[in-house]
Amino acid sequence: ARAAALASPAVAAGAHAIWKLPPRALWEDLACRLCAAGRVAAEADDALIAAALALSGQLAHTYFMPFALVATACVARLRAALHQLAVDVVS
Repeated sequence: ARAAALASPAVAAGAHAIWKLPPRALWEDLACRLCAAGRVAAEADDALIAAALALSGQLAHTYFMPFALVATACVARLRAALHQLAVDVVS
């Protein structure tokens, strides 16, 4: 966490530490981090859809049914958590 705080754009602009940021730099740093979280959520959503499609092919094989059902449930939970993250970032 310390390394991430020291690498933030606000610290590069002259602030010494995240807790000593001027108010404008603090909001700019927060906006930068929220945009990055939104980008990660969007990229991960595409990967989760691809994983779900691959697992749906495994569901056709009855031998892999237990594994594929558990893995599909995990992918669904991850996707729901990412969508909640995106909603929280926007609001």
